[in-house]
This record gives sequence, C-alpha cells and structure tokens, in this order.
Amino acid sequence: MDSVSGPPTGDPPFAAWNTAVAIAADAIGTCLFPGSLLAALRLLAPAQMMNGFFYTPDGRAFDLYNESLAADRALIVDRYLAGAFVLDPFHTAVMADGRPRMIAMDACAPDNFTQTEYYRLHYAPTRIVDELGFVIPLADRCVGVLSLSRLTPREVEIVTLILKGHSTPSLAAVLRCAPNTVKVHRRRIYAKLAISSQAELFRLFWR
Repeated sequence: MDSVSGPPTGDPPFAAWNTAVAIAADAIGTCLFPGSLLAALRLLAPAQMMNGFFYTPDGRAFDLYNESLAADRALIVDRYLAGAFVLDPFHTAVMADGRPRMIAMDACAPDNFTQTEYYRLHYAPTRIVDELGFVIPLADRCVGVLSLSRLTPREVEIVTLILKGHSTPSLAAVLRCAPNTVKVHRRRIYAKLAISSQAELFRLFWR
C-alpha cells in the first residue's frame, strides 16, 4: 500500500504481515531482501521509497542501501554523504541514542526545521515530504538507519494522471511543462517506488 491509494485505515491483517515478514526473512543475504523488506514495511506505513545509511562513532557516514535511487543519487545520496548528514536530525538523534526503535522526522527535527540550512540546501531539493527512520544498532558501535519516504504532492499528481491514462505529451500539456520534464519526474517516481515500468505502477496501485 502507498499514499497514491490513500493512507491505511488500520493495522494490516496479521496473516498478511506474517507472510510479508517471512518472505523478507527468507531473502536475507540475497538481492531480493531490500525489496521484500520494503513490501513488508509498506503494510505499516504508506511509503514510496526506502534508503539506508550507517554512521560510525568517529563521525563518518556510509551508504547502506540506496540502489533504487539511481536517478537522484547525486542529490539524495552523494551530497548527504559528503557532509550534509552532520546536520540531519536523524543523524543527531541516533548518535545520541542508538537504541533500536522507529522515529519520525517530525519527532526529532527542531521546530524551525524548514528554516534550517540543512532543509534549504539538502532536504527541500530532494522533495521528500515525510520520513520514518528505523534505527538498527550495528557492530563496533555503528548505527544504521533505514528511512521510508513518500512522494511529493506534485509526484502524486503525476502518478494519478498516469493511472488515468495520460501519455507523456498529455501530461506535459496538463502540467504545462516540457515532455522532458515529465520524463524526469517519471524516472524519479519509479526510483522511489522501486519499479521500472508503467505496468508495475498499475500493479502497485491495485494490489
């Protein structure tokens, strides 16, 4: 489930959750694990994108899982690892307390978060509108964070139009932008949803 079809109305069915977790557990150590884990977590939160980083006690950050972000890697991953992570509220929170838990961005960000340099120079350009972090203690006092993010309102609008049958030229006309801009949006949406085709988008929406 994801925010394209609306937020969940209650807890996921116990059997569905158990099945999804079992599939993810069976996939540990394989290339199928991240996608299986995301499918399970989507039963709990309407997320469209999962990415992960881990932090070391000596103040460094490393890529844990960001394979689905190829289109936006320079913006979301490379710039973050180059130093933006130091200002990330998630980084501050987990380095102060590395206990395993789930935290929301609005619970650890300062009340003036949208006025900070981190928000202006890094967070806002990524177009991430909400975020949940799963804190995972690792060996040697390192801490990992898996982050779930949602599509922006603009991206939700584009997905809705795609699902209604609009082609790229039609989307460009409705949105009053160039067809190449539509293609860029589509690539970013597919990356966030970990899909590669319009057929997969339809299956994701209707499942």
